[in-house]
Amino acid sequence: MKNSFGKIFSILTCMLLLSAATESFACTCVGKDKLSMEKGYSSVDAVVKGTAISVSDYNYYDTAGLSLTGLKFDPKVYSYMIRKYKAYRIAVTKKFKPELLLPDTITVITGQGGGDCGFEFEIGKEYIVYGDKWTEREIEVSKRKRRTKIKLKEVARENVLRTDICSLTQEVNVTELKKLESIK
Repeated sequence: MKNSFGKIFSILTCMLLLSAATESFACTCVGKDKLSMEKGYSSVDAVVKGTAISVSDYNYYDTAGLSLTGLKFDPKVYSYMIRKYKAYRIAVTKKFKPELLLPDTITVITGQGGGDCGFEFEIGKEYIVYGDKWTEREIEVSKRKRRTKIKLKEVARENVLRTDICSLTQEVNVTELKKLESIK
């Protein structure tokens, strides 16, 4: 009797907590809502004009920290370490920041939309993309004499940018193009 009361109490407690968790989280662009084109241009690694040619799902498994501890990655146990994104292929027609050498086709990673600030590109449409280099965590091992030093580091992926709705990424328009030409 006591055991079944405990189970019922646990189930009712869980149901009560789940019903109270109605708060939702949305994307917020605090501090970026009044971003000028000049500040937006200077704060990113690349600005390109191009056409979205394809999209695919991209799952980033942030498991480098587990590797440091020696734990094996189990998606069922560590599902919170899987981050889901969209990867858009963009055929670049113009580069406004030539310092970053980019090929004619790049990948742009963004959230899936909704509360994660993802930018939704439409295949076949032309965009001005403000993006930063996409980085992923890796383990760096260095050996000196008898000591082994292991640390996490951020590594930029070649020809991959990230963007979101808080950046100035947008469909191509004449006004924005003129502003970019004047800055360039």
